[in-house]
Amino acid sequence: MLQIETEDNELYFLWEGEIIKKVPKRLFQKHVKTLSFENKKDAVYGLEKLEAQIAKKSALFLLHIRPYFSGALKAVLMRKGFSETVSDQTIAYLKKLSYLRDKDLVDTFIEQEIRKGNGPYLILQKLKGKKIGTAEANKRISEIYPLERQLKALQMLEKKSGKQGAKLLSYLVRRGFSLEVIKKLAPSNSYL
Repeated sequence: MLQIETEDNELYFLWEGEIIKKVPKRLFQKHVKTLSFENKKDAVYGLEKLEAQIAKKSALFLLHIRPYFSGALKAVLMRKGFSETVSDQTIAYLKKLSYLRDKDLVDTFIEQEIRKGNGPYLILQKLKGKKIGTAEANKRISEIYPLERQLKALQMLEKKSGKQGAKLLSYLVRRGFSLEVIKKLAPSNSYL
């Protein structure tokens, strides 16, 4: 027989004294009254199915508010208390429905960062923070931000900053540009 115990903010589902599922109370509390199962196997399956339904509903609500990268959405779901398996299933379900389009979101993010004057290395670090794979991020950055475009951005930043010499060099490096690209901008400057 299924038993439910509450401790702090957690619900424990027990079958004959054995814990079969531990879940966040706030996510499952309103569903507890409707649960009844014939045996342990049905209970485990039913609780997994219920968790998946609640995770999908929660993810759709989050996506309604703003777009998420799939890795970041998975992290949010896991922080809410969903299991990794259910979080992965939810991400796959949303991708199948085309609600998660990482490629489009990455492209938009890179364009926004370019407009801010950031270089490829800084953009790459920010994408890593958003749980985007390094290989995918490098590929998209190289396609969207070719060397010619980087040189134009460097020229604009050089004029805008009003800095010269070593100060300009350190400023451009902090903005995420490589020394090789900076050297192409000003090969005759002595600060390199």
